[in-house]
Amino acid sequence: LVFTNDGSLWIINRIDDTFRNLSDGVSTFSVSLPNINGAATLADGTLIVSNDGSSSFNLIDPASGEVLATTISAGITFGNGDLASGCVGSDPGIDTDCFAFEVVEFNQGLQTNGQAVALNRSDENQALGEPDRSNAVGGFVSLGVEGSITLQFEGAVFNLPGNDIKIYETSFSGNNCGQGDDESADIELSSDGVTFFYAATICRDGEVDIAAAGLNYVTQIRITSTAGTTTPDGYDVDGVEAINGCGSIPGIETGDCYASELVEYVQGTKSNGSPIDLIRTNPLQALGEPERTDQFVFVTLGYEGSLTLGFNGGVPNEAGDDIEVVETSFGTPGCAAYREYADIYVSVDGLTFYFASTICKANRFVDISDAGAFDFINYVRIVNNDEETTTPDAFDVDGVVAIHNCVEMPGLVISNEQLSEVQVAPNPTVGPTNISFHVAAEALTTLEVYNMNGVLVETIFHQNAHGNQEYRVEFDGSNLPHGLYIVKLTSKNEVAINRVMIHR
Repeated sequence: LVFTNDGSLWIINRIDDTFRNLSDGVSTFSVSLPNINGAATLADGTLIVSNDGSSSFNLIDPASGEVLATTISAGITFGNGDLASGCVGSDPGIDTDCFAFEVVEFNQGLQTNGQAVALNRSDENQALGEPDRSNAVGGFVSLGVEGSITLQFEGAVFNLPGNDIKIYETSFSGNNCGQGDDESADIELSSDGVTFFYAATICRDGEVDIAAAGLNYVTQIRITSTAGTTTPDGYDVDGVEAINGCGSIPGIETGDCYASELVEYVQGTKSNGSPIDLIRTNPLQALGEPERTDQFVFVTLGYEGSLTLGFNGGVPNEAGDDIEVVETSFGTPGCAAYREYADIYVSVDGLTFYFASTICKANRFVDISDAGAFDFINYVRIVNNDEETTTPDAFDVDGVVAIHNCVEMPGLVISNEQLSEVQVAPNPTVGPTNISFHVAAEALTTLEVYNMNGVLVETIFHQNAHGNQEYRVEFDGSNLPHGLYIVKLTSKNEVAINRVMIHR
């Protein structure tokens, strides 16, 4: 078996010298090289193979199957051995020129005399892009006493051997510390933009090893001017560089369970009060696997808008984050640069929702434990945060992912086997509808209707019901607002749920 540089996995059969591409299941070729007993991939993508009884290697082009050369002498005669290959060359996905490209947060302190830092030292955007590496005034930003700046990289900066990040500081008297004019800073790193870990304290220009923060990769860096800084304006930031470059942020490995049911869509408005564009108002775009593209395959909440979705199974509450809410902002700006925030609520029964967290595009993961001690949840409600959001259309939902996959729906059953049932017809309805139900055994039975906020709208039935006998009652929601309502049947040790849509 051997991987080629395009990620394809090949298997070589030494009996007939056939190469078969297992990744596409189609590509094959054969060569006249008997008894191939090993293969590896060189940096240029060429396959190098060894043959039982030979004393030299053969080079093969996997694209054409052509034998290129037999000029590499092994110095030994091969037997029944094998070859292996590891990393070759540099990762083609690595950008070697990688610098901080976005200011996430800037908290500028004052000068040591209590005055504001000069304007020509206060432009936080001077910390972005490739450092000037000069003493030019206006080419850096001063943090001030105990001030800080948080910066986002263009991708993921990975923890490789040695130092990974270099911070460029501007000091007109040189870069020697310990001479009474030191400028120092605490460096914290984060992979998710939420939790930051201390990595080092540097003086003037300094380098940082990501390993010191205990992370595999980082996307943000926070630089805080420390008390050890003795100059008037605090630590100066000229720029931040990923020494070994940066690559794509690793994807989250998830199962194949996504929000699959639209429960309710409350369409808000644009920030100016006008309607949201029609292309942004299909709530079904939030169902299924997120596309994660800059296309109109999402639904916009708008101001005072919300979206309630259900899963085809229970979303388990496991260690760490459990839900990913995928938001669409064209061009992938950070949260601070393009402010679209949403409050996330979760529910077991679709009646009572509990607040879990406030998210944005970069900080999009939710831990069910933040809402309460639930073993699982079945519903999620996404509500635009009107105070934090500043964009014209507000939060956009591309999809919701159950990170740890879903488990078989535990349901709302207390007994081992659910025998009670409630049906609604017609559904949707403009108002009046018939509700039929039966219970497993004779018991005091209650049939209630709730709105999606968990508020009781009406108790339709509350009396003794006989087992396995069908009951029919009429519910008239003509005076109720348009929307989805929960029909809840409670009998002895069972609860059965259905929904009715009142559609005007």
